[in-house]
Amino acid sequence: MEKHWVETLGNASSDKLRAIWGQLAEAFGQAIGAHGTDDERTWRVLQPPTGTGKTQGLCVYAAMLDPGE
Repeated sequence: MEKHWVETLGNASSDKLRAIWGQLAEAFGQAIGAHGTDDERTWRVLQPPTGTGKTQGLCVYAAMLDPGE
């Protein structure tokens, strides 16, 4: 995510942004891991501030997934 954020989008990175991106990746991974279980109905709510890369983070995460899974 950091490479995309800095090199592709031309934004600056920071420790706070990296922490937010880690939280996003953890939530996405938990949601995927819960698929097919009772936990899949659990909503994961994150509220990072505007401009912290939520949409871009989701795009990067999805692009890294195995299309065969």
